[in-house]
Amino acid sequence: MRYWTVISAWLCLAGTAFAAAPPDEIGVLTCSVGRVVDAAAPAQASGANEAREMLCSFKTSRGPDEHYAGLVKTVGGGMALPQNRTLLWSVRAPRGTHYTTGLLQQTYTADKSTPAGQVPPLLGEHNSLLSLYVLTEKPAGSASKEKPPAPELIIVDVELVLKAAVGRSNGRNRHAAALSSGG
Repeated sequence: MRYWTVISAWLCLAGTAFAAAPPDEIGVLTCSVGRVVDAAAPAQASGANEAREMLCSFKTSRGPDEHYAGLVKTVGGGMALPQNRTLLWSVRAPRGTHYTTGLLQQTYTADKSTPAGQVPPLLGEHNSLLSLYVLTEKPAGSASKEKPPAPELIIVDVELVLKAAVGRSNGRNRHAAALSSGG
């Protein structure tokens, strides 16, 4: 009986440690920002609170390169997200997450618990274990103790729809799979 108690306690502690583990980077999502969607909306006249199209590429060592069509929504103090800008995100998931084609296809929203003045990660709505963290460049020689400036523009919503998966998948030969009628 004591033997089973020890095993049960160990399994509970192991489960707690696994759930509390920080997410690992599983790849990088690179997106090119396109044209404004619904440019006639009054709130978008100032450039704040706008939505733009995106074309994205997800590179991971766990599967084929994936291509997504997306929509990015921003809010900010009158600043617009420029067209033809490239956005980079570190895609994170808990250690041991099983990779499947189209893993990123969902809507991501800004983490509301992020302190003011910081760039919030984007959390998956359908699969909340997936998150997107902005990759930012720091000027050469900048110290990590320096407080970064408050963001002028915040991405509050990203929607991704898988269009194609191309490349190696689990060590198999190269393949391409178009997953949409346009694609």
